Amino acid sequence: MGRASRIPPQFQKEGISGYIVVLLLLAAFGYGVYHVMRAESTGREQTFRMGPVEANLESLFIAAQIHFVDTGANEARYGDLVGPGRPMPRVVSVYGEDYTGLRIGEGDLSLSVSLPNGPSVAYEATALERDNLRASARDPERRRRLLRQIGG
Repeated sequence: MGRASRIPPQFQKEGISGYIVVLLLLAAFGYGVYHVMRAESTGREQTFRMGPVEANLESLFIAAQIHFVDTGANEARYGDLVGPGRPMPRVVSVYGEDYTGLRIGEGDLSLSVSLPNGPSVAYEATALERDNLRASARDPERRRRLLRQIGG
């Protein structure tokens, strides 16, 4: 005597058609996994390629915190941060992005810049990081380290 099947009769298929259904389901699952993995891989590559732009934004954020400590201003523009006698001597554009229109408010925690081909790149800090940067800007030794970090 054979053992009774636990599969309900309406789902039992005879012949090769049941195997085809299983293969199609496996193929669909595999196709979905492939695209998810590809998207994640592409995202990591884009993040890596955008690293220099994020580094520029981080340096501008640090320069702005130094500017706020030095001047007591509540807004910093690109011209206040970059150039001779400013915290940063220069900013090198990596992908043709333009930082000259950048305005940073005293309470801002994020900066972004648009790339010529459309996407934008952002840098985000926490309030604790901002406060630590301002405290570092007040201490002469830590300030020198910050200025070296941003090229000043």
